[in-house]
Amino acid sequence: MPIQIRWYDNTKSIILWEIEGQWTLNEMHEIYTIGNNMCLEVPENTINALIDMTRSNSLPSNILSALTTRSRTNTPNFDMTVVVSNNALVKAFLNIMGKMTALHDQFALVRSMEEGLAFIEKRRRDREPKSPT
Repeated sequence: MPIQIRWYDNTKSIILWEIEGQWTLNEMHEIYTIGNNMCLEVPENTINALIDMTRSNSLPSNILSALTTRSRTNTPNFDMTVVVSNNALVKAFLNIMGKMTALHDQFALVRSMEEGLAFIEKRRRDREPKSPT
């Protein structure tokens, strides 16, 4: 299968998707469901997805409507998805998604895994409740 999914590490706060080559909407839906079930395993954690698309430069047709629909099924503890890619098509697609009300602030694009992990860490720090001083 061109899409693999697993916990990034033992903290169970980042789900890593690794996409290689051509993939289909059916494969995406299957992995999305697995990811939702993973989130439900740890309801106390805030979960981010990190999607490594550096070995895939294609998107299935109708991906926009599929992601819009799937975003409504996210678990309560799911925060957002960070996509790792240098592909112009993926960049253009995520730019369009960022302008849509239903998907705004649910996806970010970075150029490397290190940048993706740093993005998630910063987002979590920025979203932590501020303690009164």
